[in-house]
Amino acid sequence: MKKLSLLLTAVLLIAYSTAWSQAMKPVIITGNIINGTEQTPKVIKFNFLNPLINESPSIEVTGTEKFSVQQDMLYTHNMTVNYANYFINLLVKPGDSVHLTIDAALLDQPKFAWLKISGDGANIKTQLNLCANYIYQLKTHDYNMELPPNEMEAMIKQDYARYLTALNTYAAENNLDPLVVNWAKKDIKYLISNTISDYPREKNLSDQQKRARLNIFSGPFFDMYNAENFQSMMFPYHLDNYFYQFKDLDKTIAVKENMPATDMMKKILVQGVKLPIGECRDYMIFHRLKELAAKYPEVLKSFKNANKYFSTAIYNQQLQKLALGGKNPVFPAVKISGIQYLNGKSGSVPVNRTNVFSYLAAKYPGKVLYVDVYATWCGPCIEEMKSAPDMYQAMQGKDVVFVNLCLQSTAANWTKFVKEKNVEGENYFFTGDASKLFMSTYKLPGYPSYVLVNKQGEIATTDAPRPSEKKRLVAAVDELLKK
Repeated sequence: MKKLSLLLTAVLLIAYSTAWSQAMKPVIITGNIINGTEQTPKVIKFNFLNPLINESPSIEVTGTEKFSVQQDMLYTHNMTVNYANYFINLLVKPGDSVHLTIDAALLDQPKFAWLKISGDGANIKTQLNLCANYIYQLKTHDYNMELPPNEMEAMIKQDYARYLTALNTYAAENNLDPLVVNWAKKDIKYLISNTISDYPREKNLSDQQKRARLNIFSGPFFDMYNAENFQSMMFPYHLDNYFYQFKDLDKTIAVKENMPATDMMKKILVQGVKLPIGECRDYMIFHRLKELAAKYPEVLKSFKNANKYFSTAIYNQQLQKLALGGKNPVFPAVKISGIQYLNGKSGSVPVNRTNVFSYLAAKYPGKVLYVDVYATWCGPCIEEMKSAPDMYQAMQGKDVVFVNLCLQSTAANWTKFVKEKNVEGENYFFTGDASKLFMSTYKLPGYPSYVLVNKQGEIATTDAPRPSEKKRLVAAVDELLKK
């Protein structure tokens, strides 16, 4: 029996670790909520984290308390299911079918006592979820960002060893499958990378010093050109962080925001091909072009001979297929409950279940709407709000309404935030369930997000310029005011 168990483990390791460069296959997640009440959260968000598809669908549980969702996936990696205030981590491979049973009566119980995972690889998925929860609760190291690169690298390795000591103890106590241990070792590396992501951006550094710091991220420890690292959902963030800083340091091919989008695209490609060929480079080029095309939909029309930039055909194929933004994108007419409006005279008042943008268009007819989607705890959101007064001044006299939507926060923090930060404009609050549905319906990637609505009440773009991009924002608003 022991030999058979070892053989099965080896087969599973091979099946999971060789799922690279495959065609995308669907992952299907079904489930049901039992013992629910009126107060039980009704919305579940699924973060499939496919590097090629930037969608995180949310489902409002029906009266039967059952749910089903699926998405194509390319790599085997951990994804998350966000329910109530919990994140369920699932290691899924393309083609998996998973079932989740959630007992709402046990939500206050520790160690996911309220969750049963069944279906493909259920034991691995159950172990990994508990292991991820353990790892993510470990205390993070407070890095000194002033350390020179050699000392920072030594500190990274020391911190990694600390994590591994804790992981090995946990693995022994819980008889952890080797596949889960292997995943955890990779995931911890990219958790550390995320912790020190700003290291090359510290102030008063020369370009030479920035390059020396950035080299840590492409060095042997982080193994960033190994596609097997995609099994950690944190790995794409490592690649994104590296490429953004790599291209910014290339002064010979500087990308400037005011240059034509097609020129930006060409420069991104020239920068990208300087990196070692492979799937990791494919992802970095793909992701940056996708972001550029979301702002400038016309950019892909001039994208010729794409095959020579990608070693993996599917990245090029997906780039050609994706509808990356566009004028007046169309979204489903989803009605959302759990919204409050901050009335200056009577305080917060509830908004009836509604289609959000239809409601806003009816309330502010004939106006261009600039919608700021933020959270009270979001640092970049707060930083952008510092540019708001200057933006308001530039928009003075224009037929535009500023709408602020506070998501994934508490109502108490929202009202306090609006008062202390003097957030001008029309202010709305969304509950946790409402936040998940809103972000999913309009395919917003995170906080902050900015939406422009034209005078006809149609969404013009869900990737509008930020307040700090005043020149671009004023131009975008002026274009909508002419129509």
